[in-house]
Amino acid sequence: MPTLVAASRRGLAWRFEPIAEEHHEKPEAARTRLLELLDGDDYRFRDRARDEGKRALRWLRNRDPTEWEMVEYIVSVLKGTATLRRAPQDDPPGIAWQITDLRNIFVKLQICGGFGQECAQEYVLIKSIHESDYPQ
Repeated sequence: MPTLVAASRRGLAWRFEPIAEEHHEKPEAARTRLLELLDGDDYRFRDRARDEGKRALRWLRNRDPTEWEMVEYIVSVLKGTATLRRAPQDDPPGIAWQITDLRNIFVKLQICGGFGQECAQEYVLIKSIHESDYPQ
């Protein structure tokens, strides 16, 4: 992921410093940005996440949930009190955010796009939704 920089002039030299994107570093900033993007319909599912999510969330409606119903569920979990955990990723590179709810459903989300990436508009990549391998 490209690093944004800020330049400042000190004397005759320029100094470049990385600008931290808060939603990559701070869980509460990430939670806020994830909710904004999901509420704005700015999301994409990985195929595996869609398939596993349908199985894991079947109890919601006694049938396979739609993508929108899965997103509504993710939003409700993000609005709760479960801890959001930071997880470095390789594909795509960057930071993903993991959360496990009280029903032991594990969700992994990543904010993608934005400045310098293949897609100028940010979106949430829903990487995983499944029953956790590690019960709480």
